[in-house]
Amino acid sequence: MAAHARAHRKFIRNAISLRREISENIANLTDDVIMELRDWLTNHILKLDSNYVPFLRITKYIEESKHKK
Repeated sequence: MAAHARAHRKFIRNAISLRREISENIANLTDDVIMELRDWLTNHILKLDSNYVPFLRITKYIEESKHKK
């Protein structure tokens, strides 16, 4: 979980840096940059984040069960 959280923080830092670069010069927003962002998000969500779905479903079920009592 810690490594996964670090990957998210790194992505956020990179996105903030990119936003700064783009605000200074829109030419910094290249097709390669857009594709890199798209690929990271798509791969990360589909491969890594999706590993947490069973855990989240179980957690949601447990929480809902507590409220039904």
